Amino acid sequence: MSFRSLLLHPATIVLLFSILYSGNSFAQNTADTLHKKNENTDSTQLHSPKRATIYSAILPGLGQAYNRKYWKIPLIYGGFAFFGKNIYDNNSYYQAFKDAYHHKLLNDNTPPVNDYETRYSTNKLRSLKDAYRRDRDFMIILTGFWYILNIVDASVDANLFYWEVDDNLSIRLQPGMIYYSSVSRGQPGVSLQVRF
Repeated sequence: MSFRSLLLHPATIVLLFSILYSGNSFAQNTADTLHKKNENTDSTQLHSPKRATIYSAILPGLGQAYNRKYWKIPLIYGGFAFFGKNIYDNNSYYQAFKDAYHHKLLNDNTPPVNDYETRYSTNKLRSLKDAYRRDRDFMIILTGFWYILNIVDASVDANLFYWEVDDNLSIRLQPGMIYYSSVSRGQPGVSLQVRF
């Protein structure tokens, strides 16, 4: 399985979203409104989703700090470091294979620019050069998506800032009977109850 197919695998995408949004499983208390103010703040100091979005667009992680989700900042910069390292590595290999490919095309009697030139044929050098260029460009695109995800995360967190978390939120798994219209008696099963 290649690195690109691993990154685009649905389980990887679900894992990334679940990490970023694991702290956002909220139930809204029906007695309170969406934008409930604290008793000691006035109406001009409400938590602004627009401000969180702008902060995160200017400096990734700043919107998360504004939302008081400090634990997300290392994840954001860890992602940028991961993508940056992959861009750097792929670009280094691309440059090395490109130099070897162009030097081999000249076919003069000068010494090889690197050992890739002696190790691979011209077609293989071109193929490797193109593959590393594609991987580098793909990592640049994923870095852009990571940056946009950082902004969306800050905006969503700011919009959910005043939602109240109810202590009665629970999930219960218990045995139960399942009744089908085609079967005269019930079948044993499991029921899942979610209480808000």
